[in-house]
Amino acid sequence: VEAHVDVDAVLAEFRENIKSDVDNLEKKCMDTISPLFSDLMKKTKNKFPDLVEIIENEQRKAEYQLKGSVLKYVKEHLSKNDSQFLSVLKMNPGKAKRDALDAVTKRVLRSAENDFKRKLKRYVEYVLAEFTKRLDTRITNQEEQMNRSIEKMEQLRAEAEHGQINIEALKESCIPVMESAECI
Repeated sequence: VEAHVDVDAVLAEFRENIKSDVDNLEKKCMDTISPLFSDLMKKTKNKFPDLVEIIENEQRKAEYQLKGSVLKYVKEHLSKNDSQFLSVLKMNPGKAKRDALDAVTKRVLRSAENDFKRKLKRYVEYVLAEFTKRLDTRITNQEEQMNRSIEKMEQLRAEAEHGQINIEALKESCIPVMESAECI
């Protein structure tokens, strides 16, 4: 029991000592989110303003889900459950223990940062997939619209070649477009 309490005390003290490093890493990781999403929003804003809302929602979701993930990872991996870390904690005080603790801490912090980046990558991939899907839909719709316009133009050209243009029908088909243009 006494050994168990000593390990808990050392573990608590160790976590307190590295808290600032963990907090700094967490802040650094969270700071990578905003520029990533804001850059995408800048590039999207002019041509696809409706997609900006999706990007903003995903940014908020990513920030919410990823906040505290570094700290959680560190707590999970710098614990009594990690046999390598536990063996270092049980070492006698001295330079060898400090060096071993530093090495384990650096390894866990690197792993925590990599874990954070993997999770962030999933959010970015989702946004890009959603963006690509909507862009493909728009391109398909525009292609269909252009093909219909080409068909109408070719039909008008054929009618013009035969001298059979129905001016009234042409006017009527253009009236809604002209009225829309006036309203805009």
